[in-house]
Amino acid sequence: MPKLQPIPETDETSLPEETTPLADATQRGLELMLAAQQAMFEEIIHTRDDAIEHALVQARVSAELISKIAGAHSVRDMVNVWSECSQHQIDVLTQDSERAMGHVRNLVECSFALARAATRSDPGHPAAGPS
Repeated sequence: MPKLQPIPETDETSLPEETTPLADATQRGLELMLAAQQAMFEEIIHTRDDAIEHALVQARVSAELISKIAGAHSVRDMVNVWSECSQHQIDVLTQDSERAMGHVRNLVECSFALARAATRSDPGHPAAGPS
């Protein structure tokens, strides 16, 4: 059986000072993957927070509607309560849609920033983000 030779130990000073284009591309690819992973994680957290907040707001609106209906004593009061709560529901939906559009805008900007970072040719370019 052949005898195994030990792997020679290298220290960091024996590594070449210059990096190859392949090493630069690998580094940029790694940075892109880490940035994409971080963006996906932030998206998951943001989506969770929005879902919880939306559920709480909807529960509050429903509780408000039920309590106002319970306090209404005539058909006219019921109609007034229904119109007030309907307007409140429309306001909540408007706020939700505005928040969602802002979130989509941020997501698109993040995607473009990642695409710019992936296609940059200069590893030290300031638009590339933290290295």
